[in-house]
Parts: sequence; C-alpha cells; structure tokens
Amino acid sequence: MIDAPSDRGRAHVRPRSRLFLTAERLVYNPINYRLVLVVDAVGASLFLLIGVWAPGSSIARSLEAAVGFIAWGLLEYAIHRWIGHGPRSIARRGHAYHHSDDTALVAAPVFVVLIGAFGVWAVLSLAIPIGVASLFVFGLYLGYNHYALVHHVLHHHETFAGHIGLHRLDRIHRVHHAQPTVNFGVTSTLWDRVFGTYQTPSNSPPRHSAPRPKRLRYRFRSTFSRTTRSYLTSSSHNPSATSCE
Repeated sequence: MIDAPSDRGRAHVRPRSRLFLTAERLVYNPINYRLVLVVDAVGASLFLLIGVWAPGSSIARSLEAAVGFIAWGLLEYAIHRWIGHGPRSIARRGHAYHHSDDTALVAAPVFVVLIGAFGVWAVLSLAIPIGVASLFVFGLYLGYNHYALVHHVLHHHETFAGHIGLHRLDRIHRVHHAQPTVNFGVTSTLWDRVFGTYQTPSNSPPRHSAPRPKRLRYRFRSTFSRTTRSYLTSSSHNPSATSCE
C-alpha cells in the first residue's frame, strides 16, 4: 500500500514537522484507537444538540439527518478508495498496515474526524441555516460512527458479526483484503456497484491475518516495510482501483 518509514525507506516518508510525526505515531497507538471511538460519538452528539435547538419540525429534522447518513455511504467509498488506497500519505501508510495485519488497532489521530466535521459544518453554515447544517453533519457523523463500529466488529468479533447479521458484509470485506482493488464499501455495496468495483463474495478465500504484533514503540517492523513496498509496487499498475478505503 505505502512505504513505511524504515531505515531504508525514510526518504519516501520524511516528516515535515514534529506535529506531523506525532500524528503519524498516533495512528498506530492502541489508546488512540479506543479514544477516537468515544470522541467521535461525543462529536456526533454535539451536532445533534445544535440541530435540535434550532427551530424546525421533527419531520424536517429527521429528513436532514437521514440525508447526511445516506451521504456518508459515498464519502466512505471515496475515502477508502482514493485516500486509503491513494497517493502516499499518513492515511495510506496506516491503511497499508491494516492490510498487513487486519487485527491491528489503527485509526485516524484523535480529533481529526471531529475537526473535519466542524470544517464541513462551517462551510455549509455559510449557505444554509445552522440547524440544517448541524443535522446534516450529525447524520454524516452518525454514518461514520456506524462504519467505525461495523469495521471493528468485522475484524475483531467475527463470530459476533454473524450473530447480528453482518456475515455477508464480512465476506464481502474479506474479498477486499484479498483483492484490494474491489469492494471498497464496508457498510454498503451500493457505490461499489455504481462504480463497477463490486465483486461477489462467492468462493472468497479466507482472511489471512498476520499475528498480532507486539507494541510498536513508534517504529515499523522491517516485515511491514517489505509488505507495503510490495503492495505499492503491485498497485501502481492499476491506479484507478487503488487510488483510495
């Protein structure tokens, strides 16, 4: 997926500042992984409160939130395909590590999604009422939290996933881990079907996951570096499919 900053690969990934380096370290920190689940749930609640305080009918509020929730599906696909599998970046390196060990606790640095949500809200508020913008972003954020929980269950509680009706999504996502150029949607197959990247899970191979690594101590292992370099080399021949998760 992306070159990791090993001793031989630092030329490919040269942090521009201490903030940049700290953010990249957080991506692989288990505490960060657990903390973002809480922060993003609270963040979504904040937008819901703002939207509820604004004047409007219950039906209108529900529709505004529903539109945001539905819009998340396209954003989920786009981020996964054109960022997670896109140009070299912190996001792609983190996603590469996720593909090399799908049980690793990898997540965006805490507050990044919340800051992004406030950015979308600020821009929308310039064109539409604040209450409408708040409920739309709440729906969008709710969709993201739904994605994060489903993705976590698929990788860390596969038996439970089957019990709650996620067996088919698990098989579809398993195909993506075996063939990273297809099935970018995690919570839905709609946009994969629209963009022609859907592949049926029939006869899909079992997910192969590397053993859970010991604490990284903010370093990448040489095996990860080789894996990601291999992925980047192979994916560069098909940019349309690996342009971003």
